[in-house]
Amino acid sequence: MPLEVIDATPMHIEQLLSKPIRQDDVDEWFAATGGRTVSDVLRSAAELGFMDGCRALLNETGECICLWGVTAGPHGAGYVWLVASEEAELHGRHVHRLWPKEIAMMHMRFSLLAAIAYGNNMLHLSWLEVIGFKPIATDYVGPGRLPFITHIREMPCAIQ
Repeated sequence: MPLEVIDATPMHIEQLLSKPIRQDDVDEWFAATGGRTVSDVLRSAAELGFMDGCRALLNETGECICLWGVTAGPHGAGYVWLVASEEAELHGRHVHRLWPKEIAMMHMRFSLLAAIAYGNNMLHLSWLEVIGFKPIATDYVGPGRLPFITHIREMPCAIQ
Protein backbone atom coordinates (compact mmCIF):
# COMPACT_ATOMS: atom_id res chain seq x y z
CA MET A 1 0.00 0.00 0.00
CA PRO A 2 1.54 3.39 -0.99
CA LEU A 3 1.42 6.48 1.22
CA GLU A 4 -2.08 7.95 1.30
CA VAL A 5 -3.68 11.23 2.43
CA ILE A 6 -7.18 11.11 3.90
CA ASP A 7 -9.44 13.18 6.12
CA ALA A 8 -8.27 12.62 9.69
CA THR A 9 -10.27 11.11 12.53
CA PRO A 10 -9.53 10.99 16.27
CA MET A 11 -8.15 7.48 15.67
CA HIS A 12 -5.39 9.01 13.54
CA ILE A 13 -4.36 11.24 16.44
CA GLU A 14 -3.86 8.19 18.62
CA GLN A 15 -1.89 6.42 15.87
CA LEU A 16 0.38 9.42 15.41
CA LEU A 17 0.91 9.87 19.14
CA SER A 18 1.97 6.23 19.47
CA LYS A 19 5.02 7.05 17.32
CA PRO A 20 8.06 9.21 18.13
CA ILE A 21 7.19 12.79 17.12
CA ARG A 22 9.87 14.96 15.50
CA GLN A 23 11.67 16.68 18.39
CA ASP A 24 11.55 20.06 16.60
CA ASP A 25 7.75 19.74 16.38
CA VAL A 26 7.52 18.80 20.07
CA ASP A 27 9.66 21.78 21.08
CA GLU A 28 7.78 24.18 18.81
CA TRP A 29 4.32 23.10 20.00
CA PHE A 30 5.41 23.24 23.63
CA ALA A 31 6.77 26.77 23.28
CA ALA A 32 3.92 28.05 21.10
CA THR A 33 1.12 26.75 23.34
CA GLY A 34 2.54 27.91 26.64
CA GLY A 35 3.73 24.52 27.77
CA ARG A 36 1.00 22.23 26.43
CA THR A 37 2.18 19.01 24.84
CA VAL A 38 1.38 17.91 21.29
CA SER A 39 -0.84 15.14 22.68
CA ASP A 40 -2.77 17.59 24.92
CA VAL A 41 -3.41 19.97 22.04
CA LEU A 42 -4.44 17.30 19.51
CA ARG A 43 -6.65 15.37 21.93
CA SER A 44 -8.36 18.59 23.08
CA ALA A 45 -8.99 19.58 19.47
CA ALA A 46 -10.60 16.22 18.76
CA GLU A 47 -12.74 16.37 21.92
CA LEU A 48 -13.92 19.89 21.03
CA GLY A 49 -14.78 18.89 17.46
CA PHE A 50 -12.00 20.83 15.75
CA MET A 51 -11.03 18.03 13.36
CA ASP A 52 -12.82 19.64 10.40
CA GLY A 53 -10.29 20.04 7.61
CA CYS A 54 -7.64 17.97 9.39
CA ARG A 55 -5.73 15.63 7.09
CA ALA A 56 -3.69 12.51 7.83
CA LEU A 57 -0.75 10.99 5.97
CA LEU A 58 -0.85 7.22 6.26
CA ASN A 59 2.20 5.01 5.84
CA GLU A 60 2.38 1.79 3.84
CA THR A 61 0.60 -0.14 6.61
CA GLY A 62 -2.22 2.40 6.93
CA GLU A 63 -1.02 4.08 10.14
CA CYS A 64 -0.95 7.86 10.57
CA ILE A 65 2.54 9.37 10.48
CA CYS A 66 1.65 13.05 9.99
CA LEU A 67 -1.33 15.34 10.66
CA TRP A 68 -2.04 18.84 9.40
CA GLY A 69 -4.90 21.21 9.05
CA VAL A 70 -6.12 24.76 8.94
CA THR A 71 -8.04 26.42 11.76
CA ALA A 72 -10.02 29.66 11.64
CA GLY A 73 -8.16 32.51 13.28
CA PRO A 74 -8.51 36.26 13.69
CA HIS A 75 -9.49 38.49 10.77
CA GLY A 76 -10.76 35.57 8.68
CA ALA A 77 -7.34 34.00 8.28
CA GLY A 78 -6.82 30.26 8.29
CA TYR A 79 -3.97 29.17 10.53
CA VAL A 80 -2.04 26.22 9.10
CA TRP A 81 -0.49 23.66 11.44
CA LEU A 82 1.37 20.36 11.09
CA VAL A 83 2.83 17.72 13.38
CA ALA A 84 4.93 14.86 12.05
CA SER A 85 6.44 11.67 13.34
CA GLU A 86 10.09 10.85 12.82
CA GLU A 87 8.89 8.29 10.25
CA ALA A 88 7.24 11.04 8.18
CA GLU A 89 10.63 12.72 7.83
CA LEU A 90 11.81 9.67 5.92
CA HIS A 91 9.15 10.47 3.29
CA GLY A 92 10.01 14.17 3.00
CA ARG A 93 9.99 14.33 -0.80
CA HIS A 94 6.63 12.61 -1.01
CA VAL A 95 5.20 14.96 1.63
CA HIS A 96 6.43 18.03 -0.28
CA ARG A 97 4.74 16.79 -3.47
CA LEU A 98 1.40 16.76 -1.58
CA TRP A 99 1.42 20.44 -0.69
CA PRO A 100 0.19 22.12 -3.88
CA LYS A 101 -3.09 20.17 -3.67
CA GLU A 102 -3.37 20.46 0.12
CA ILE A 103 -2.70 24.21 0.12
CA ALA A 104 -5.24 24.67 -2.68
CA MET A 105 -7.82 22.88 -0.52
CA MET A 106 -7.00 25.18 2.40
CA HIS A 107 -7.40 28.20 0.13
CA MET A 108 -10.89 26.98 -0.79
CA ARG A 109 -11.81 27.88 2.80
CA PHE A 110 -9.54 30.87 3.46
CA SER A 111 -8.11 33.43 1.05
CA LEU A 112 -5.45 34.31 3.64
CA LEU A 113 -3.42 31.52 5.23
CA ALA A 114 -1.08 32.18 8.14
CA ALA A 115 1.51 30.00 9.79
CA ILE A 116 3.61 30.68 12.85
CA ALA A 117 6.97 28.93 13.06
CA TYR A 118 9.57 28.74 15.80
CA GLY A 119 12.58 30.71 14.57
CA ASN A 120 14.95 27.81 15.31
CA ASN A 121 12.92 25.13 13.48
CA MET A 122 14.83 25.35 10.21
CA LEU A 123 12.89 22.54 8.51
CA HIS A 124 9.59 24.28 9.24
CA LEU A 125 10.90 27.64 8.02
CA SER A 126 12.22 26.20 4.75
CA TRP A 127 9.01 24.18 4.22
CA LEU A 128 6.92 27.36 4.55
CA GLU A 129 9.09 29.16 2.00
CA VAL A 130 8.90 26.26 -0.48
CA ILE A 131 5.09 26.23 -0.37
CA GLY A 132 4.77 29.97 -0.92
CA PHE A 133 4.50 31.53 2.54
CA LYS A 134 6.25 34.84 3.17
CA PRO A 135 7.58 35.93 6.58
CA ILE A 136 5.99 39.16 7.81
CA ALA A 137 6.84 39.53 11.51
CA THR A 138 8.83 38.06 14.35
CA ASP A 139 7.41 37.99 17.87
CA TYR A 140 9.23 36.89 21.00
CA VAL A 141 6.86 34.84 23.12
CA GLY A 142 6.66 32.82 26.30
CA PRO A 143 8.80 32.92 29.38
CA GLY A 144 11.92 32.22 27.32
CA ARG A 145 11.09 35.05 24.88
CA LEU A 146 11.53 32.63 21.97
CA PRO A 147 11.36 33.92 18.38
CA PHE A 148 8.25 32.91 16.42
CA ILE A 149 7.94 34.10 12.82
CA THR A 150 4.52 34.75 11.32
CA HIS A 151 4.17 33.85 7.63
CA ILE A 152 1.28 34.49 5.26
CA ARG A 153 0.10 33.20 1.91
CA GLU A 154 -2.72 34.86 0.00
CA MET A 155 -5.03 33.70 -2.76
CA PRO A 156 -7.94 36.08 -3.35
CA CYS A 157 -10.28 33.59 -5.00
CA ALA A 158 -11.14 31.53 -1.89
CA ILE A 159 -14.78 30.87 -1.01
CA GLN A 160 -15.60 32.27 2.42
